[in-house]
Amino acid sequence: MHLDRNNYEEFFLLYVDNELTDGERVEVEAFILENTDLREELNLLQASKIQPETSLFFEDKNGLLKRATENLVSPAGNPEELF
Repeated sequence: MHLDRNNYEEFFLLYVDNELTDGERVEVEAFILENTDLREELNLLQASKIQPETSLFFEDKNGLLKRATENLVSPAGNPEELF
């Protein structure tokens, strides 16, 4: 696919997410040099990228698991209450 003013948004998103090949990245960078009015749009996309939090830690992950019930018979014969 060829990068142009009709499809640059897709390329910009893939560029920001680092999902382009090296050749496609070069093509986007050359496109920006030729279309300087779109540079700000690419900059805004890059600025909006959210970085994952790496310092979070939850100690009791097993406490989040649902415990298996021993008796799977629904109360009063009502299966909706079981689920």
